[in-house]
Amino acid sequence: MRPFSSKYKLKSKLAEGGMAQVYLASATLGGISRSVVLKQILPSYQKHSGWKEAFTQEAKVMMLLHHSNIVQVYDFGKDMLALEYIEGGTLLDVWQEAGPLPEEIVLYVGCEILKGLKHAHGKGVVHCDLSPSNILISRSGEVKISDFGISKLKAFGHPEGNSRFFAPSALRMTASKKEKVRFVPGKPAYMAPEVQAGEEHSPQSDIYALGKMLQEISNCPEAAYLQKAVSYNPSDRYLSAKDFEADLLRILKEKYPTRTYLHFEAFLKRLPSFCPRKTLVSHTAFDLKVAPKKYSWAWGMALLLLFLGGVGFKDQPSGTLNMNTQPWSHVYVNGVYYGETPMLNVNLPIGHHQIQFKNKNMGFEKTREITIHPNQTSKLIVTNE
Repeated sequence: MRPFSSKYKLKSKLAEGGMAQVYLASATLGGISRSVVLKQILPSYQKHSGWKEAFTQEAKVMMLLHHSNIVQVYDFGKDMLALEYIEGGTLLDVWQEAGPLPEEIVLYVGCEILKGLKHAHGKGVVHCDLSPSNILISRSGEVKISDFGISKLKAFGHPEGNSRFFAPSALRMTASKKEKVRFVPGKPAYMAPEVQAGEEHSPQSDIYALGKMLQEISNCPEAAYLQKAVSYNPSDRYLSAKDFEADLLRILKEKYPTRTYLHFEAFLKRLPSFCPRKTLVSHTAFDLKVAPKKYSWAWGMALLLLFLGGVGFKDQPSGTLNMNTQPWSHVYVNGVYYGETPMLNVNLPIGHHQIQFKNKNMGFEKTREITIHPNQTSKLIVTNE
């Protein structure tokens, strides 16, 4: 790999195949040390202007978007991207392992995706390719939209917009044969009827794709709000991501007003203890082959459920825990992974919790017990002494 920048230190190669190779690296960005994913076009494709243009334009689109529910681009060059590193699973992983998901989970995931879509549409960006495989769920319970490789920047309410697809001029190229193949961006299973009929992608076609996704993973696919989202005529769907989100929030509050983390323990017991997992990388248009890794699976759903019970839908008693450790460590709360120190702040339900700090490389492992009180901040300082 050619040096991208002296600020990146390669850790390992994550994947290679199709059009790109992907590396895990560490970097100091904005004064913060973090892990990043570096994606580079393979040398055999770097000479083709169409793919290089698409690669750069994907970065430009994503650089417009700064939202907690969208995978971030930190940096880019002519043939490389530095992306937010998300370790976890996709929505497709969750659905395939757990089967049809309870409605409250589907409502929550839908709301989180719509927050990201609302931001993207407000910037004039249509995703064009929403599907369960490009919705990521991180170890910290976040839901993030990835893969804007064939997104579209359109002039609906944004001064930089136009009607151009950010894809390689609506053609695909192979390394062995420079062969032009016309294609319509998006996966057919989630493609709105008007797009299949030849019309352009729009915010309403993103809403249709999300509705089809949620129908697919839900244990109640015939719900009226999902039927509305996948209406044949765009004018019969939700007018915007904001309207769709508002309806899902209303239903969640009305039907599940008392949901907390503890109420989902019975559901968690039905989940398998582990399944093969993948290190997540943005892979649109590059068909990357990633070696599977094994992780405890339950964290993904557990953190989703924790977010359901602890964030935004109903005021539940909670407190904040401020943690500081030397050396740095991975943090587990009641067996669920929460992130890394040296500094980590988390919101937790009131009551007693077991906190574990682990750093295998340093031989550091500590366990602490703490009681969280409502609307209070507790501090926990742990050292290797």
